[in-house]
Amino acid sequence: MICGLFREGQLKFLWPFNFLANSILKFDYILVQDEKSKKIIQNLGHNNTYLCGDTRFDRVYDTMSQDDSIEIIEGFKGNKLCMVAGSIWEEDERILVNYINTCEQDFKFILVPHEINKQKISKLRESISQTSILYSEFSEKNNKSDVLIIDNVGILARLYKYADMVYIGGGMGPSGLHNTLEPAIYGVPIIIGKNYSKFSEAKQMIELGGMFSIKNDQEFKDRVDYLSKNKLAANKIGLINSNFVLDNKGATNKIMNYL
Repeated sequence: MICGLFREGQLKFLWPFNFLANSILKFDYILVQDEKSKKIIQNLGHNNTYLCGDTRFDRVYDTMSQDDSIEIIEGFKGNKLCMVAGSIWEEDERILVNYINTCEQDFKFILVPHEINKQKISKLRESISQTSILYSEFSEKNNKSDVLIIDNVGILARLYKYADMVYIGGGMGPSGLHNTLEPAIYGVPIIIGKNYSKFSEAKQMIELGGMFSIKNDQEFKDRVDYLSKNKLAANKIGLINSNFVLDNKGATNKIMNYL
């Protein structure tokens, strides 16, 4: 098993009470992501358990290292502050739209819905009072807008390089927080919703001070306003996140050495 991740209580009982625990004991070798998981497996009596880390850190570092510029996004952002909101759901959209519609700053917003659904995207666009445009409509001639809504798949990870700050969706509702490591490697402050308890990387970045959890519109506004008006502080906060990724990469090499 490679990159196993386990929580306290998950494997508390053996057969017949926990099929998963007994199945895990069938593995010859188990490579886990963190020390907590290693301890849990070793407490089951499995001695060939080793720490390898999380290969996602390697993957986002590799993505950042590639030159995947998107020219029209560079043109859209220009010299203005830009927020990228990635994998957003309806619960996230309400907070974002409320801020966009009342924003008095010279800001650019790139909104990336989690689900590419024409009706939902149309509804999102109608709720925004500022000028907006879809990525599918965007061109050098048709780019006079403050809000860009991405209506295709496959470019989100490449968009984070243009962000001055990032909002990651899924945490305001029950959907589950989406990938926060993808923007972290670009050294930007990250804002998420209130539900993140099952995501260890989010908890660690919050503890380090590079990520912020918000519960409502006012907390979101306060955080965004602070980051946009304090560029030096925002840069230092973002650096915490990129260093976090750099400090945790290397799992792939460890795994290959074990193999």
